[in-house]
Amino acid sequence: MNRYAIFVDAGYLLAAAGDLCFGTSRRGDLILHPEKATLFLRTRCDGHAKQVHLRTYWYDAAPDAVPTDDQLLIGGQQGVKLRLGRLTKHGQKGVDSRIVRDLIVLSRNGAVRTAYLMSGDEDVREGVVEAQEFGVSVILLGIEPRAGASIRQRHSFADDLITLSRRDCTRFISRSAGKTGEDHLNIPVDIATDVVPVRFGEACGEATRAARDAEAVARILANRPRIPRLIDVWLIKEAANRFEDPLSEKTKHAIRAGFWKGLSTGKSPAGGTAVDEASGCGRAGD
Repeated sequence: MNRYAIFVDAGYLLAAAGDLCFGTSRRGDLILHPEKATLFLRTRCDGHAKQVHLRTYWYDAAPDAVPTDDQLLIGGQQGVKLRLGRLTKHGQKGVDSRIVRDLIVLSRNGAVRTAYLMSGDEDVREGVVEAQEFGVSVILLGIEPRAGASIRQRHSFADDLITLSRRDCTRFISRSAGKTGEDHLNIPVDIATDVVPVRFGEACGEATRAARDAEAVARILANRPRIPRLIDVWLIKEAANRFEDPLSEKTKHAIRAGFWKGLSTGKSPAGGTAVDEASGCGRAGD
């Protein structure tokens, strides 16, 4: 019976998916939904492999290799094996070596026919090559588009490549509650699906204004037409889910113009109405 296994470097998954979805790779800014993550990856690999799932190996790091509560939740799932390296002030240690070891041991023992590998580190190349020498197909799981160059480079020594889109990643990762001020807000936008881009941008501006205090709104308006980068990332990616992806420059222009209108003329945090302070459609911040 042909079997396959999934090998996931959690550090890469969180960093790449967080950057793609929310413009941040900091773990403290992100929430991983472990059951959704492992189920999504298994479903995607099931459809590709047409083989029996052996196990999902989840690699992460923790101080003194003692698992956190979140890591215990992941390792406690049926069909998931948690492998921990050590987390030091210089980063994670021992994660790549565990991936390489498991790839080689499972391949040598004939336990798997196909290995699905999600990792952003070139140090796993040795394990990939040796697994292939035992007749195992190694399929890379990558996250686009920000990791695109790295994925293509690693694809040169793998057998195939599966990329996860932003829509894929948002099924199992979300943004933690942000602070006020310049931090990004993962806020819902209550608006019909058939609106034009400028009206969508206006609704985003109104929602941003309602979610922030007056001082934070004033700081954003003071930098007009430059939209803070994290807000702009959220604005454009929310729009991409409703309109064409990627957005045209004309559509981005309309959305940003609408954002400034909604932010400056919408309901103020105190319940009043703000006065439109300046003209211009705005642009993304640095």
